[in-house]
Amino acid sequence: MERRKPQGFPVRWLISSLIGPIAFEDGRISGSGVARDLAVGGCTVVSDTRVSPGVQMELRLYLPEEVMPVDVDRAVVRRAKGRKFRLEFITMQSEAQERLHRFVGTRD
Repeated sequence: MERRKPQGFPVRWLISSLIGPIAFEDGRISGSGVARDLAVGGCTVVSDTRVSPGVQMELRLYLPEEVMPVDVDRAVVRRAKGRKFRLEFITMQSEAQERLHRFVGTRD
């Protein structure tokens, strides 16, 4: 049986690490992008903000038909090439994880 890949879903995220010279006073920069291949354990992001493997960030996923975003407390960039990077979700609250499980489960 062939598994269908999930469609891309809009995402907004906040980088928690200092990246390059352009940053807020607290050492964080922000950006937005579009998530592709969203899964319970991570996603691929296409964004104008470039990041490097190993960068950690906070992530806010805005899912279709959901009022509240799913907050990922800590995600790590595993691969990056140009405007595209792959995130692994490391830490999130149990409620956020349950919501993400339900959302991804309805797309299989």
